Amino acid sequence: MVGQFNQLEGKNMKLLAKLGAAALLAFTLAACSDPAADLKKLQAWDRDNAAAQQQIQAELQQALSTVKEPSELEPVLASYKAKVQDLVKSLDQLDIKSNEIKALKEKTKAVFLESQDVTADSLKVLVVSRTEETVNALKAKTEALNKNVEELMKLQNDLQAKFGDKTAETKPAEQAPAQPAEQAPAQPAQQPAEQAAPAQPAK
Repeated sequence: MVGQFNQLEGKNMKLLAKLGAAALLAFTLAACSDPAADLKKLQAWDRDNAAAQQQIQAELQQALSTVKEPSELEPVLASYKAKVQDLVKSLDQLDIKSNEIKALKEKTKAVFLESQDVTADSLKVLVVSRTEETVNALKAKTEALNKNVEELMKLQNDLQAKFGDKTAETKPAEQAPAQPAEQAPAQPAQQPAEQAAPAQPAK
């Protein structure tokens, strides 16, 4: 019995040692995270990719000008979504250790993807099928996107005030997110969408 107890006690001590080491590592990583540096890193990514975001929108507009039939829209949207996904993948690869700045990164990613969906749905409503059901669904998505953009802007401002360079100028959002398709003029199904695609989220 004594031998079994000693063996059990030894296993427990090893387990506690492993748990203690894991806790120490987690504490060390948390202590090493620098929210201010991470915020600058995320802001630098935004600046570096601003031109890419504009290019995606410009290429989408150019591609839409060639759409003559509803069936021609899907390849255009597939190409557009692939480019947005590449941008999101680049954001995912950004090494952010601070939990507070990670929240901003994830919120930015979510708004990118929501904006992509609203853009695609807006064009489908304008070019493929404009019904009360599709318009109402798009309106709900757009309202949700607007709300999340506002939350993103508030989070950006809060973190800038807390960790940002006080001498740096914080850039406000310059573009509004997508508007519901019902606010756009009705388009014949065979005509390409002429209105601008919803803006990508500003950061």
